[in-house]
Amino acid sequence: MNRLLTTALAVVAAIAAIPVSATASASASAATLRPLFQLPFLCGENWRLSTYRGHDDYDIDFFASGGPTAGRTIVAAAGGRVLRAGWDGRWADGSNAPPGTVGTRWGLGYHVIIDHGGGWTTVYGHMVTWPAVATGQTLTQGRYLGNVGKTGATRVEHLHYEQLDDTLDPTRTRGVRDKTEAHFNGIPSGITTDGDATTGPLYIGGSPSPNQYRTSNNCGGGGSEPPLPPPGPPGTGTGHADLNGDGKTDLLAVYDGDQSMNWYPGKGDGTFWSARRIDQAHFKLMAKGDLNGDGKADLLAIYEATGGLYWYPGKGDGTFWSARYIDHANFRHMELADLNGDRILDLLAIYEGSNGMHWYPGKGDGTFWSARYIDQAGFKNVAVGDLNGDGKADLLAVYDATGGMHWYPGKGDGTFWSARYIDQAGFRHMELADLNGDGKRDLLAVYDGSNGMHWYPGKGDGTFWSARYIDQAGFKLMAL
Repeated sequence: MNRLLTTALAVVAAIAAIPVSATASASASAATLRPLFQLPFLCGENWRLSTYRGHDDYDIDFFASGGPTAGRTIVAAAGGRVLRAGWDGRWADGSNAPPGTVGTRWGLGYHVIIDHGGGWTTVYGHMVTWPAVATGQTLTQGRYLGNVGKTGATRVEHLHYEQLDDTLDPTRTRGVRDKTEAHFNGIPSGITTDGDATTGPLYIGGSPSPNQYRTSNNCGGGGSEPPLPPPGPPGTGTGHADLNGDGKTDLLAVYDGDQSMNWYPGKGDGTFWSARRIDQAHFKLMAKGDLNGDGKADLLAIYEATGGLYWYPGKGDGTFWSARYIDHANFRHMELADLNGDRILDLLAIYEGSNGMHWYPGKGDGTFWSARYIDQAGFKNVAVGDLNGDGKADLLAVYDATGGMHWYPGKGDGTFWSARYIDQAGFRHMELADLNGDGKRDLLAVYDGSNGMHWYPGKGDGTFWSARYIDQAGFKLMAL
């Protein structure tokens, strides 16, 4: 796997139109009266409407005219049906960029396109993470869609917005000829030309339309509804712990002596039922989670002898289908978690020898994008999970040299904030999962020397309650 260093981000980049497949095309019937569109923001908020040369005529970039723009709530400008909710980002060579990428050459990033009937369509681009609505869903005006971000072909937080009459170019949804001046609350926006004679549909040179300022009248029911958890697209499951679909966290373990892999079904109270042998497993490392979004926990494993990284799709009954080779992987530690909020499991890995910690964004198909270097990490144990309930994956690590256990709160972009010391921890193994169904991540640990397995219930603030002894555990590897 190739490594890719993240780069610093600056200025806005141009956006290219993306076609939606014919099966998701808006109505091409005779044009009807324009719906009474409202600003796509909460009632009473003030926004600046702007454009720039080369933007495409009639396209609008929204920036908050008071306070920060990043993270602001985006709502539907009018009721309709979702034509598309998902990711679009491409590099200069036309290849797809990993979901969540900032500064692609083309694409709306995380976005929503809504069909309002009669050919009228609206576009909402560059959301911070996966939309809170799904393709095909019917929405009312003011329905929460997502939050303002800078994903896709931009490097600055804003909402890219378009209002289109799809009957002008029935062969394409979001064709250049479909673009029209946006109206809000029945009043033209004032954003028309981008001042570039090479971009349509006006093809007029000169100065771009001046900034406009508006207050949102999107005050009908639902405009102030709270953000909902993103549903995630097909192929983006985030399930880790449940191997048989009963909603309880299960333990997968490989024994020291005979190298047998065993499944311990969870009871939902921090303990487990008796082991069920699955197979021999000569693994160096293993982790589990739903890598392809089918709702079943899969196994990711590296073989001891060859260093080959393999994906075993889960059957949903505690066992797995045959292995599929991914790549060679010289890792010391590896964990699966959604590190950037795109609802796809990513791989966090620390290399042998160099101790370099890298993030491999997941593709949602059992494989990963190229590595992004994070930092050096001289850790003896690592585990990943949301320890403080902010929806971001955190890192729990025990240092090689000192045995100190530290909590690194996640930023939600694949990286972490500075460490916070918790306690000393003489662990051989540790994993994070909700073991008792209280919604908080607990710590399951096996001690060095004694092999005693203990459950530390999570407090939900990055720390844990006192340990509760479960049993002896002569495990070579374990995964929750």
